[in-house]
Amino acid sequence: MRFRVAAVLAAAIACWAAWGVFIYQPPPDAMAPCSPNGPLACSTIDGFPLGTYVQDCGGQPDVCGDNAGLALAGLPAWDGLNHDVVHSAKYQLDMARFCGPVVCTLTSEYDIYVFEFADGSRHAIGVRCLGVSGQCDAVQTYTSGS
Repeated sequence: MRFRVAAVLAAAIACWAAWGVFIYQPPPDAMAPCSPNGPLACSTIDGFPLGTYVQDCGGQPDVCGDNAGLALAGLPAWDGLNHDVVHSAKYQLDMARFCGPVVCTLTSEYDIYVFEFADGSRHAIGVRCLGVSGQCDAVQTYTSGS
């Protein structure tokens, strides 16, 4: 009887070890880390996790479409001054930092526009377009999961 218990126990331990070593593979990270394709890609500006670089808008943000104009209009006037935009660019949201180690998707479009001003400062504004409605709004502060 003891031999059978020991044999069953040994078989159970062997199966458990084989499962852990050979069979079970932990899931990979849900999102691949950001792959930089520009000088600001995969960085953080004003709390916004910039993903890959999408488009250069130059000194005329409206070159990147209506959402760039919406982002420009959403810029606050820092220190009470309106600085001239000398350069702007569009970035995707860094989904690896947005989602963390889980699989996730957005139910909205989310782009980030980075504006460089004549004084050398840079500021980011997000533009979020909700679902199929196409309703877009500028977001001045990034909050994870929004």
